[in-house]
Amino acid sequence: MKTQHSQAALAYAEALVESAEERNSLEAVANDAGALKSALDDNPDLVPFFRDPSITQEERQAVLDKALADADETFKRFVAILNGRGRIGSLPETLDAFEYLLDQRLGKVEVDVTTAKSLTDDELANVTERLTKILGRDPVVHQYVDESIIGGLVLRVGDTVLDASVQRQLEAMRERLRS
Repeated sequence: MKTQHSQAALAYAEALVESAEERNSLEAVANDAGALKSALDDNPDLVPFFRDPSITQEERQAVLDKALADADETFKRFVAILNGRGRIGSLPETLDAFEYLLDQRLGKVEVDVTTAKSLTDDELANVTERLTKILGRDPVVHQYVDESIIGGLVLRVGDTVLDASVQRQLEAMRERLRS
């Protein structure tokens, strides 16, 4: 989970959210941004293309126009503005910030759940349901496996960590025995 974004990425992302809301195209923009973010995540070799100073803005824009031919006009204009202002190299971070701001607007919160073994679908649904009740928001759960925690789970919501792992409980007992 990444919730730390540069001020520039947040400013551009906020502008995209507001522009999409004004044009009633937030859902389409979110879909296009998600698709581009997935493409960049799945193909990390694309990111240097956006940062390569030997590629002109015009060349980059031509590639972007082809890649985003079917995208929403608001999203295409946004990407063109980033490119025109020399900020296209920060596109991956800006898309992350956009996703973060959109989740906030929709009442979603990202939660990292770390367990000693992978949770079944039923267990994950149970954890998600309980988190919804506790947080009063819709959790977007990211599951991680760390066998060193032995059992239990570790939850991370933003900067808050709840460590209910067996490893942590054993460490606490060890500390109590020492003192």
